Amino acid sequence: MKTFLEALHAKYSDQDYDPDFCQIFVSSKAPGKTESGSLIVPKHLVLNGCGITHSGDGEEIAKLCAQVVELDIAQNEVSEWSEVFALISKLPHLEFLNLSTNPLSGVLADMCTGATYCRITKLVLNNTMVSWDAVNKLFHMMPSIEELHLSLNGYSSIEVACVHPAVQRLHFNANKVTDFKDICKLGQAFPRLKSLVMAEHEQLSNFCDNLDQSFSQLESLNISKMGISEWEELERLNQFPALTDVRMLGIPLLQEHSEKVRRQLVLARLPKLTRLNGGQVTDTEKEEAERGFLRRFMDEDNKPQRYHELEVKHGKLEYLADVNLAPVEFVTVDVKYGDKVETMSVGVKQTVSDFKKLLQNFVGLPPSKFRLFATDPIYPVYHGMTEMRLPKKCLYTYHVIDGFEFYIEPKIASMQCY
Repeated sequence: MKTFLEALHAKYSDQDYDPDFCQIFVSSKAPGKTESGSLIVPKHLVLNGCGITHSGDGEEIAKLCAQVVELDIAQNEVSEWSEVFALISKLPHLEFLNLSTNPLSGVLADMCTGATYCRITKLVLNNTMVSWDAVNKLFHMMPSIEELHLSLNGYSSIEVACVHPAVQRLHFNANKVTDFKDICKLGQAFPRLKSLVMAEHEQLSNFCDNLDQSFSQLESLNISKMGISEWEELERLNQFPALTDVRMLGIPLLQEHSEKVRRQLVLARLPKLTRLNGGQVTDTEKEEAERGFLRRFMDEDNKPQRYHELEVKHGKLEYLADVNLAPVEFVTVDVKYGDKVETMSVGVKQTVSDFKKLLQNFVGLPPSKFRLFATDPIYPVYHGMTEMRLPKKCLYTYHVIDGFEFYIEPKIASMQCY
């Protein structure tokens, strides 16, 4: 069994002074004091995984932690709400409280609920198994909560007793709710909710009917790993009147497509989105997605309703030209030697040395006895004639295309001796 105070002294008694820390004189009898008689406690206090079960002496907590603004005691062993309030009652400036992974499934006794903590705006209760009864009492005691975390608590239903207009951000990941009507109760309990993170609800596959009424101000939604398998269900996200930012990774409906196609299909069906999976949506990207959607379904007999809406917006699209983007391997060129001209099909992957060997019968000279030049007939002024001096260089590196002309000149003795 370890108290909050013991964990505090063990971690911070030897810290050097920092201007962001509050410096408090501690009696020389206090455990863990520094040599100067001071203990330095940060305003953002973190004591994770320290084995804390109880708070400790209240007067000493008040002296040491009077300026603490954020308290994170996640992953400890606090199991009694009375110990929680014995601690935070001594922190008059507290705004953020993280109690995650403490076993707080027990009853929050009425004797603990007399005080109020109006400064607390962020409360994290992930993986505490906290009951709805306790949550409702906490709302009464902390009326200013704007951000609430209730993930991993095994909830199969929603039992919020009253409306709480202060709450704007809610994290509700990996619980056991199976009916989206229960999720809608969250929207009704928090009418000013702007952000809802409810990832890892694979058992949820359908939305409810009154999304516009339940979530009238919701702007951001995370439904990653939700069990959506039908496009009609995904399109019901359009019923959220203010929704512009969505994360939806790991959705069964989208798994068969590449990342690019997933994004295009979603953007084409959800026109109000300005952010998707953390990325900004530009007007150009949205238009490309909508046009791609029209071409994807233009030959289908059963076109989705969204197709007809986009056809009104963009009109009937022409079929894209079938362009072969495969690299060219053979080109047709003219080879000239004196008065002789021959049109040939030439492989562009062969080397200059191989090409000259191919030409020796046409020229009547061995490759070592003639020079080879390439000329682009389309831009002869700019490119001129280029002598192909390097025997191991491939023809495609000279940008040879159909219509190119090759000129051959015999080597003369004066040039060989130069």
